[in-house]
Parts: sequence; C-alpha cells; structure tokens
Amino acid sequence: MSLEAKKLETHAEWMENKETAVVLYETGKLDEAQQIADVCLQQAKDAADKELELLVLPVIGNIQEARGRFGSAVELHLRVRELALELEDVQGLAMACNNLGSLYGRMGHNAKAGELLSQFLSIALELGISQWIIGAYMNLATLSRKLKQNERAFQMYEKCLEMASKAGDPKLTVMVQHNMGVVLSLMGRYEEALANFSKRLELTPNDIQGIGRMYNDMGFAYSEMKNYPAAIDVYEKKRAISAQLGDHSGMETALHNLGRAHFSDGNLEQAKEDFVAAITFSGRVQESVRSDLERVSLFEDEQKSYKWLQRTLLALHRTADAFAVSEHGKGRSLVRSVEESHGGRAAEASDVVESADEYLKQRLAEVTARVHEEGVAVLEYSLLPGLADDPGDSL
Repeated sequence: MSLEAKKLETHAEWMENKETAVVLYETGKLDEAQQIADVCLQQAKDAADKELELLVLPVIGNIQEARGRFGSAVELHLRVRELALELEDVQGLAMACNNLGSLYGRMGHNAKAGELLSQFLSIALELGISQWIIGAYMNLATLSRKLKQNERAFQMYEKCLEMASKAGDPKLTVMVQHNMGVVLSLMGRYEEALANFSKRLELTPNDIQGIGRMYNDMGFAYSEMKNYPAAIDVYEKKRAISAQLGDHSGMETALHNLGRAHFSDGNLEQAKEDFVAAITFSGRVQESVRSDLERVSLFEDEQKSYKWLQRTLLALHRTADAFAVSEHGKGRSLVRSVEESHGGRAAEASDVVESADEYLKQRLAEVTARVHEEGVAVLEYSLLPGLADDPGDSL
C-alpha cells in the first residue's frame, strides 16, 4: 500500500471515529462520546492537522454544554471560530456562530446571542444550505421567545416548520414542533402544547437530551394547568435524565421546578429539600465557568431558588431559617457583584470579597440571634410571583 493510500485509510478511520462520537453524544452516552472525541482531538494535534481539529472541537464543545459546563463549552467554540477564520473555512465559521449563539442565549447574553445567530443566518442564506437556514431561524425564534416576543417567535417557528416539512427532515420537524409547543404554553394554549411535545417522544425516542427538555416543558404546561402530580412526574423524569447525563445545569433546573410544583401541591418539606438541592447544583455549574460575567448570569437562576426556599421556610413558620437564607443569599449576591465589578481580576477582588464574607458572617449571627431572642416576625421579602418560570432551553 502506498503512503498516500495509507494516509487516506487513516483519515477514513478518524472520520468514522468522530462520527461515532457524534452518535454517542446524540444518544446521551456522554462519557463514551467524550473519550472517543478526546482521542480524535489528540490525533489531530499530533498530526498538526488543524482541519481535523476544526471538525472535532465542536463535538467536544457540545458534550461540555450537555454536561452544563458552559465555560468550557464557550472556550471550545471560540477556538473553533478562531481556527475557521485562520483556515478561511466558511462552514466552520457558520457552525461556530451557531453554537456560540445558542450557548450565549442559554446563558442569558441575548444581545451577543442575537449577533452571532444573525451571522449564522447570513452565511446559511449565502451558502443556500436549507437545514442551516431552518436552524438559524429556529434559534432566532427561540431568542425572541426568551425576550417575551411570543407572537413573533410563533410566526418564525411556523415558517421553520413549513421549511422542515418540505426538506423531508423528520428530526428537524420534531425539534420545531417542540419549540412551537413551548411558545403555545407561554400563550396559555396548554393542550396544544402537550400534543406538540408528545410528538418528540413518539418520533425520536432515542434523543435523550431532547426528551429531557420535553419533560421539563411538559412540566411547565401541567403546572400552569394546576395538575401538579403530572408536573412532578415529568420533572422527576427530567431529573433522572440529567443525572444520567451528568448534567448539573439540568439537575438544577429540574430540582428548582420540582420544588415549585411540590410547593404548589402543598408538600412544603419536599419543596424545601428540592430548593436546597437546586442551589447546590447551581454552585457546581458556576464553578465550571471561568468568566465572571457568565458566572453572574448563571447566578441569577440560583437567586430564584434562594427566594423560593425563603418563601417555603416562611410557609413552614421557620422564621429564623428564612432570615438565615435571606442573609446568605444576599451575601452570595454581594460577592458576585464584587467579582463582576473587578472584571474577573481575582487578585484585586480577593481582599474585598474576604472582608465582605466576614461582615456577612457577623451580620447573619446578629440577625439570627435577634430572631431567637426577640421573636421578630418577618414582614417583607422580595419574593417571586406565583407564575412558573419560562420553560424550554434553546434546541
């Protein structure tokens, strides 16, 4: 066999392994997918082949996102964009814009997400790749939904559904229908939403990540219909899938939503346990993020669980514990604000954070003592309203 033929055989084997990693990722087997993708990346680096590196890095980035490790995922997709620009690879650049845009949208950086997704749409239209065009419109529609522009989002999803049906792509069609279901829920059309969600389980039973999102969104619809036992059932299924995937962000979402459903169903003790667990997983997600801006964005979700834990403790007449949770939550918020104001310069922020931490410990001790000694009643808290959170992740 000639040297050139041997290289072609090796390249074919590498491509086959990379595709295997993609299939494993799509079916939720993240550990196996990670192992194979890491080997492919190392082989690409050893061969100094940046084109192969460009092909496998998005797979690893998506695996990290599926695990809730957003900081790592952002770094990987930024590296993809850097390589694509260096190699003048338009398709690689398009995928980097799409992945980064979707990821920033999940993290609440809507302006940055919109800019990147618009770039992706522009490239997709220029290249005339129908699946990419549909995907770009769908992600922009999801961003509109997050901005509470539900009518506009629904119209965009309808356009996507028409294009996906014409393209004869059942997987893409199911994804669009799922997103339409999310908007239908937000518009109060819960039965129609549930019908859309159920199509995902029927048509793509092996898409474990998509089904996990489906259970979360079904839970929102059931909660709004005040069918809390059904909501709890599907949120438990979402939690189980997130645990299977090792997805800390998914665990945080499922536990927070379980807490709200148990609260509304009158099971306050279980709600308390759920919110405490959600806060724990939120901390793990934030630890995986290196950028302070991104960490502060994720911290906003944690604050929701703090406030609902506070509300639950008050309902249980555990006033002292509610005070303690309030002070702890405020302390965490202050520390995050200090970190944000120092722009990630940890050395400069460390003294301030340490001083704030000592002050908060002292303040918490004083407040707790006052509650126990004087029986002070809690009269006012900044609590969330009784409406459920916006469902759905970017698909």
